[in-house]
Amino acid sequence: MIPQTGPRPRAITFDRTLRIRAVLFFLIAANVFDMGGAVGVKYVSYACALLFALPELFHVRAPRGELLAVWLLFAVWPAFALARGIYAGADIGLAVSQSTAFAAALLFYFLLSPNRSMWALRVLFATLLALAVFSIAFVLAGLTLPGNGIFNAIMGYLSSDPGHGYFGMRMMGPVLIPNVYFRATLFYVPAAVYYLITGRAWRALALAFALLVCLSKAGLLITLAFFAVYLLVQRRAGMVQKAVVLAAVAACAVALAQVSPTYLNLIFSSATGESETVALRVRHLGSVVDLFADNPEYLILGAGAGTEFYSEGEGGWVANIEVDHLNAARKFGLPWLLAFTALVFTAAWRLFRSGNAEKRAVAAAVAASFLAAGTNPVLLSPVSLMIIVAALRASGVADDA
Repeated sequence: MIPQTGPRPRAITFDRTLRIRAVLFFLIAANVFDMGGAVGVKYVSYACALLFALPELFHVRAPRGELLAVWLLFAVWPAFALARGIYAGADIGLAVSQSTAFAAALLFYFLLSPNRSMWALRVLFATLLALAVFSIAFVLAGLTLPGNGIFNAIMGYLSSDPGHGYFGMRMMGPVLIPNVYFRATLFYVPAAVYYLITGRAWRALALAFALLVCLSKAGLLITLAFFAVYLLVQRRAGMVQKAVVLAAVAACAVALAQVSPTYLNLIFSSATGESETVALRVRHLGSVVDLFADNPEYLILGAGAGTEFYSEGEGGWVANIEVDHLNAARKFGLPWLLAFTALVFTAAWRLFRSGNAEKRAVAAAVAASFLAAGTNPVLLSPVSLMIIVAALRASGVADDA
């Protein structure tokens, strides 16, 4: 019998790839649907990812500069900020919770390859679309069947723990509407941008509509701004596609004006900078500037993870604010934020210059995510960092799937 000296059967490679993709899928779904950790499944996904990511440390193919930047920005400096925050008297649980997203991002990074990254981004955006569709259906159920037992039971469960998001019933003018806002809601923005640019307008519109019914004013405005820019500059976007998007946006505005003119006024006031939420962010900004003036070392080293400061916006001590780029600089220092921002836009620029249409869509989605996440305290959340590291890996030279 002639001994076999050729390469091992592809089934072994396929099995390894399949296992890694299963872990990535679990990690993505767990963090989208349980972003706040209220169920605990996202922590189980971290344990699973750790088991598979450790061997991958020896298989990572990435430029040395990129690896160095990832280790410094996602491991070394966050660990320093965690120690600094605890030493400064921060609540240990809060400090750790503000650091675990970096660990999740590192695990995600080492499980990815450039080809596998594009697959992971498709799964991530599809999972966000699924959550958006559920959000729309749940809001419509609350409007049409407000006394339904199943609806009330689900709403009661979701509103019982802030880790799920923000849920309940609220008056919007004369209309009582369900407040359905999952922790991952703001990331409908990059998913909508991705689907629009890749030619799947109906999916993009579903995500934009979810932002509308979930009362995410900043998310909706950012999405519409990206839609408008794309339709203006993209010559290859057909007239039918443009007409569908514009007609759908107009129809939503008309319907909203009929159902709840108060909400439409809130959107317009947000767009013009006259809303209370804009004024709140301005007060937060002033308080952070005062903090830096009184503690100039915070500008370089940061105050540390988990630390709090007095904000005029809330009229009390807070750890998170709705100007998260500034809050990131407060916790981790301005040099870290500048380096982090450079990493994000380096990945986006590489993807944009790749010449690949889908990668260009991802580049725009990354920019939209980075902008939108800063309007709420989710810039350094697991989903945000997953989008960033997947884009970074996707911008490299393709290797194994």
